[in-house]
Amino acid sequence: MNKIIILALTALLATALTYANLPRHLNPQQAEPEMPSKLELLMIYGSIIDAAISQNFTYALEKIHELYGVYIPENVKYVYDRFNELLSKEVSKLDQTSIFLNETKLKLSQGLLENATRTLKNAETSLAEADIIHRELEDSSKEFSSVLGISLPQLSRKLEELRDLIQEYRDEIYSLSLQIKQLKKKEIIGTKLTLWASSSEAWIGSRIMIYGTLRDEDDNPMMGR
Repeated sequence: MNKIIILALTALLATALTYANLPRHLNPQQAEPEMPSKLELLMIYGSIIDAAISQNFTYALEKIHELYGVYIPENVKYVYDRFNELLSKEVSKLDQTSIFLNETKLKLSQGLLENATRTLKNAETSLAEADIIHRELEDSSKEFSSVLGISLPQLSRKLEELRDLIQEYRDEIYSLSLQIKQLKKKEIIGTKLTLWASSSEAWIGSRIMIYGTLRDEDDNPMMGR
């Protein structure tokens, strides 16, 4: 139900206020469209950030894309577009971070420590980029709220939730890094065992030969094991 409401708000922003409160003698086609509703904009940005916090990044990015269809006067369009661009970039980086973290946990569960180390490094890099973008977004929000007349304290509170998600991912990266280090100290390494048999069938008492290779997670043979 909430998604339907937000979709309706986004669609209406482009036209809902265009012809509001027009003088009777004025041709609507000649009227200057008004600024979008401050309340509706806050609701939409709130829903975008809520989706990101819930890790529904696809939905969040879709809603940001739809905001480009909203009419914005030319004198404030750059500020509006810049804010949306930064928000989109941050959500994308958080999405990447989430994917890398999930891959890291999967590799760890498989005992592939080197692979887990690499994907965790990717997560760390992606999160660092999200952090930089977030700082730019916070700076941009000041001018954004000023020119569009949106409450800066309310907008800042929602942006703070994105900051909290960044910290949550940072803590998770730290925890996974410690886990990998502890496993490496125990000299636990991922292995792959491959077996072949001389026959796919065997009778009781018959002879069958079984061959095998043991390799590490980088596919290097492990001799003498």
